[in-house]
Amino acid sequence: MRKKRIIAENVDLKCQVNQLKSELETLKKQVEEITAERDKYKNLLDQSENKLKEQSSDANVFSEQIKDLESEINTAKDYIAKLKSEKQGLEKLAAKFNAEIEEAENKIKQNELLIQKLGAEKEMMSVNIERLKARLQEEKKLNMSLITEIEQLKKSKQTQHFGIETKKAADEDLKNEIFLHAELPSAHNTQPAEPYDPAMQAGARIIGKVVMQAALISSRIASSRDPNAKELLTLALGRTEVLKSDILQQVHSDLSFEQKLENMNHLADETLEFFKSLEGQLSVQ
Repeated sequence: MRKKRIIAENVDLKCQVNQLKSELETLKKQVEEITAERDKYKNLLDQSENKLKEQSSDANVFSEQIKDLESEINTAKDYIAKLKSEKQGLEKLAAKFNAEIEEAENKIKQNELLIQKLGAEKEMMSVNIERLKARLQEEKKLNMSLITEIEQLKKSKQTQHFGIETKKAADEDLKNEIFLHAELPSAHNTQPAEPYDPAMQAGARIIGKVVMQAALISSRIASSRDPNAKELLTLALGRTEVLKSDILQQVHSDLSFEQKLENMNHLADETLEFFKSLEGQLSVQ
């Protein structure tokens, strides 16, 4: 919408420029006509003065004519002075129109550059959104894979001993976290299956939730008309990457599962609050 509005504004400015140019040409023609008329009266004045000189020898006969000619001369002088004043006014008006035309042309150039910049930023934002969508799909696949693994472990008939601990997540979107400890028999010369890591599953879910929120806030920022949208989008994406790194550090730490889960939820809450603050910085358009 902003791009269309700027294009419409450019069209309007170009129309105004053409109109001002047309008016300037009209004024130039008027100045030429006034100049021609002034020259006409000047020639008349010269003729009158020459005629006055020729008839000066017979002043008594032509005294009335001299008075009339002097009156005409004075009238012509007054008219010439008036024409000069009008010419100066027209020249000032023409200079003003030229300045307005130059300003309008500069604004058109600035708007064209802005349109190009907005187009490039929109393309960059579209690429970033597609990358976020791809990452979200990868996180979704990881979650589905981990959920499938949990179900397979639950249904395995070879599992002899297991323990389950549940803990409700701080966010309503998280399900009860399952903590399994499995000991598989070594019958038939098989190796025991690797134990399921509940911290990894919890971390994947938390990351998936935050990545989804990051995609939503990035979409809002990208579709806004905020002049700082590019910087806000960079902050959102950067904070998401920082969260992923922090979650992985918690998963591989030596803390207990409960402490890991508490720390990861705390990191996610801080990141979501940061997203809200970014959204609050968007200008109202």
